[in-house]
Amino acid sequence: MGEARQLGQMLRPQTGIGTGRHGDGVFTGLGQANKGRASGVEGFAHGVQLHACAIQRLFQRLGKGIVAQGQQHVGGDTSGAGAGYGLVGALAAGEGLEVAPQHRLAGGRNMVGPHHKVQIGGACYQNHCEPSCYLKRCIVPSKLLSNLAMPLSPCKPYVALIGGANLDISAHSHAAPVMGDSNPGRILCSPGGVARNVAENLLRLGVDGRLLSVLGDDAFAAVLRQAAAAIGLDLAACATLPGERTATYLSLHGVDGDMGVAVNDMGILERLTPALLARHAGLLTAAQAVVVDCNVRPDVLHWLCHDLAHPVVFAEAVSVAKCQKLLPVLGRLHTLKANRMEAQALTGLEIVDVPSAQSAAQALHQRGVRQVVLSLGAQGAVWCDAAGATGHHPARPVPMASATGAGDALLSGLVYGHLQAMPLELSVPFAMACAELTLSSTFANAPELSVAAIRAHLETHNT
Repeated sequence: MGEARQLGQMLRPQTGIGTGRHGDGVFTGLGQANKGRASGVEGFAHGVQLHACAIQRLFQRLGKGIVAQGQQHVGGDTSGAGAGYGLVGALAAGEGLEVAPQHRLAGGRNMVGPHHKVQIGGACYQNHCEPSCYLKRCIVPSKLLSNLAMPLSPCKPYVALIGGANLDISAHSHAAPVMGDSNPGRILCSPGGVARNVAENLLRLGVDGRLLSVLGDDAFAAVLRQAAAAIGLDLAACATLPGERTATYLSLHGVDGDMGVAVNDMGILERLTPALLARHAGLLTAAQAVVVDCNVRPDVLHWLCHDLAHPVVFAEAVSVAKCQKLLPVLGRLHTLKANRMEAQALTGLEIVDVPSAQSAAQALHQRGVRQVVLSLGAQGAVWCDAAGATGHHPARPVPMASATGAGDALLSGLVYGHLQAMPLELSVPFAMACAELTLSSTFANAPELSVAAIRAHLETHNT
């Protein structure tokens, strides 16, 4: 019950934003009203962000010319000296915007550099010590912003996801499959792809996701776009490639729901290039986390981890063959999720039980991965956290309808746990509950997945 109680405390609705006289109306001119949260006497910015492209269009229109990428800070309330560091580029400074990446906004605290005690929601130019400072000349009052007739959309915190978006076709036989013969059963079609599945799961958990992938101009792509629109999944950053086939995944399942064999047609993902992703660098930089699956090309992983260098990259190993692409970038990963066979391929260590799996997780951590989670099927999951400590959580018995999507649900839970600042020892049970609900569904994305359903599942299985 202790574990369930801890998770329950962390899963309670978070304190609302937009409260406190200094936090109200941050970025009002861009439709970002009530995206700040104030605490204490002077107030601190929390969870404010801005889409870099929108800012760039705005400043181009105003003739300002110099714009840094908007980036959201990561990790908790911003309080204390230097707490605003990470809000690079477009920052709330009083009633205007700051476009000076060398400054640190600390919401009423001292700032590094010539600025002192800039207040969120205060006067436009507050206590600037240097009259020649470029920042002072680049602040744009929100009244001016509100008068601009520009199609700027408000931007709330989100996760960016790079990788597969495909149509899943799964065949489930009513009896043990007989090779070389026609087998009675049922055939289901549904949206799939690791990155796309994780995006949908996160939406069901209340987290906004932006998918970056490539689609063909065929009927399968139309199905994916229609399904995305129905659940509110943002595909604006997905490119349509004329003449290409949309990625497709075909799997055969036995009577127990476990997959027997699968064929994937993912050739279109070779067209997902660093140059294509670079068009969305602002979108990626501003994300709270980036999830990437190993269906992408090796140079995409290199670009993401070395050139863009996002500090929070979650990677899904996908398969024994494809996970080899991760070897050159292991030291740049925040969290790696893999299964037993993938971990063996990455480490060269044989995994025969829980202790050997923990040793493999530690070996990956020693090679630079901040956090490692290895799924072991019926044996549960092991992990190694940022401090190098390992743990194991056993699997809870659930009826299995299909194994498809369970690993994606596990990764979704890990991302959610990170966003909620859960320690890994609590994030893993939450993520495993996501996978268990998905195992009980015939779909790769369980329609019943929600934070409330996970909380109930945890309470039920911890009594």
